[in-house]
Amino acid sequence: MNDVEIVPYDPSLKDELVEFRRRTYETGFPESRDYLEWKYEQNPYIKGPIYYIARAGGRIIGMRGIYGTCWEHDQARRATVLPCADDWAIEPEYRNRGGATLIMREGLEDLAKRGYPYLVNTSGGRITVVGSLAAGWGSAGALGPVVGR
Repeated sequence: MNDVEIVPYDPSLKDELVEFRRRTYETGFPESRDYLEWKYEQNPYIKGPIYYIARAGGRIIGMRGIYGTCWEHDQARRATVLPCADDWAIEPEYRNRGGATLIMREGLEDLAKRGYPYLVNTSGGRITVVGSLAAGWGSAGALGPVVGR
């Protein structure tokens, strides 16, 4: 993975990122640009967008998006903003070669510098969950119905 570098998002990468996302997601996401703008650029909790982008050979070969979430907790219903890891893709030829680990290592270091001691993922697929647990993430458990008390 010596040929891979993790670069911060710059608006000049937007068109390439949209095309990368269309190319690497199974469903193609024809609404990709609007979706990314809504989720990351217009997010009310974390000003962004926050993407960790892997480049090699002059092109994007991987990305992970981080967006803001707001969680109410305790009896006082205090709110806490937590970054949430989502939108994750790696070019097939770079899978199982450490690219995902490199992206997440850089992302976690950057988020800690930004003052976020925690990162959540609420929609991980099987491969993402297994990889996250292997990397030391904890599990809050499976999501089930929420009932008020």
